[in-house]
Amino acid sequence: MNLKELRLKAGLTQAEMSELFEIPKRTIENWESGSRKCPGYVEKLVKEKLEDMIMNTNIMNQKGYYANVKSSGTDGIYWGFSVREEHGTAFTMEMAKELLALANAEYKKGCPAGYDKSAYNPDKDFSYIRYDMSNYKDAGDGHMVLVGDKKVGTYDAVKNLLRIFKNDDPIYENNNGTICRDTVALMDDRECL
Repeated sequence: MNLKELRLKAGLTQAEMSELFEIPKRTIENWESGSRKCPGYVEKLVKEKLEDMIMNTNIMNQKGYYANVKSSGTDGIYWGFSVREEHGTAFTMEMAKELLALANAEYKKGCPAGYDKSAYNPDKDFSYIRYDMSNYKDAGDGHMVLVGDKKVGTYDAVKNLLRIFKNDDPIYENNNGTICRDTVALMDDRECL
């Protein structure tokens, strides 16, 4: 599939694609018309991102990613919701804190639709988030199946600890501002930035 077909399938205009990739609109027009050739490495990255946008659906088959939040401790207060795809796959501490703040504000407005009222406790604050950045596709029977690598980020506000997992292996850790490759993934070879 060429860039134009992918762009259209992702539901983007040339202007939106220009803004998303920070590529001048005129350059995109030239690539699509064939008057200029897109550099191979750029084309590969752009195609990957557009394909992710096309396939990226959460477990509810909606565009975007899926997040679960929970309160600290073992009280069992959980809530799941979809996150707009504009947030993308870059899971950072700032984004995690923003999503926790939004989840707490929404949750305190009242018992969410479809949520068990006996489990609703507006006095609880969510302090942990799990952000599923994996891509899924509909298997045709209403079930979603994983496409590519499983990518999950977690953030614990109490510990101020962000971790990224790829295929369930921990690969990245940001512990109170110290950014390290994950200690579990690298055993004793901890490399901090």
